[in-house]
Amino acid sequence: MCSSGHDAETKTYPIVEQIDGGGETLAAPFLAPVLEPHRRGHNWAAVLLGPNAARMDRRSIRGRWRRGERYIDAADVAIGDAIEVGADYISTGGIRYGRRRYYVVADRTDAHIVLRPYRTAAQAIRAARQAAADAEEATA
Repeated sequence: MCSSGHDAETKTYPIVEQIDGGGETLAAPFLAPVLEPHRRGHNWAAVLLGPNAARMDRRSIRGRWRRGERYIDAADVAIGDAIEVGADYISTGGIRYGRRRYYVVADRTDAHIVLRPYRTAAQAIRAARQAAADAEEATA
């Protein structure tokens, strides 16, 4: 674990061919980093917006099932975005057991997307904000 809160390793996910069907097309799909395969599972991904984790908002990222695996559309994210990938299991009693993974998009090409993992939403949002400030400073 680095002092900035992210794991030392970035993770590269290949972008597969376009997925059509169901009235929706994923232009640049990649395999979701976390998955709840149970029929009561709820899998989702979102871009984290807002000034910090206490007042954050989410913009949904499109996703689809294909051959028992969940894919997320890389076309919905940009380099420097903080994203959250969730895989929740909801018990018969209505209790939600959530698994969340937080990332900052480090790079994206037509062939792959590189995600830098963070332990919390606050760390991912802070890192995304810092990266945007650094990029703005470099262009000024």
